[in-house]
Amino acid sequence: PNLPVVLSGSLPSGLPADAWARLQAQAGAAGARVLLDTSGDALGAALSGAQGALPYAVKPNRHELEAWTGTPLPDRNALQAAGVVLVERGVALVAISMGIDGALFIDRGGALVARPAHLAQGSTVGAGDAMVAGIAAALLEPSFDLAGCARLATAFSMSRLESGDARRLDPAQVRQWTGDVLIERLD
Repeated sequence: PNLPVVLSGSLPSGLPADAWARLQAQAGAAGARVLLDTSGDALGAALSGAQGALPYAVKPNRHELEAWTGTPLPDRNALQAAGVVLVERGVALVAISMGIDGALFIDRGGALVARPAHLAQGSTVGAGDAMVAGIAAALLEPSFDLAGCARLATAFSMSRLESGDARRLDPAQVRQWTGDVLIERLD
């Protein structure tokens, strides 16, 4: 039933740049919704559609998106425009992490920014990965909506920042913080 498949991280040495693109095409052909979080040539290859498929969702940060577009994206409007290009090309969901400015979520229905109600004090290592996990969890929900996805993904990331342990998220804390995420609609 269209389960999400997460492809994330840098490719191991020796693999071709289109390795994620090939896996994404295979998973998509099997009916999976591929959520991609990578950078550089691997991101470029996966977003080229050269293997006959685009990811269902992609979560670049500002710098990864700038590298893909080949142009500076100095503000939220520029980031949103780059994300809209991906949606128009066929990516169903684009989530752009913007550090302390939150994350920009874009789909065919519109765009919004999600921010934590308070800034966490911990190491940011793993926060993007936790956001990807939150997006995957949102894709498992029976009814998907952009704001709900943004809230859950941001709560996962907040929980990671607060926990001090990239491997452990407190489900009760994630549920509580989902309601505390600030949503700003951009459409």
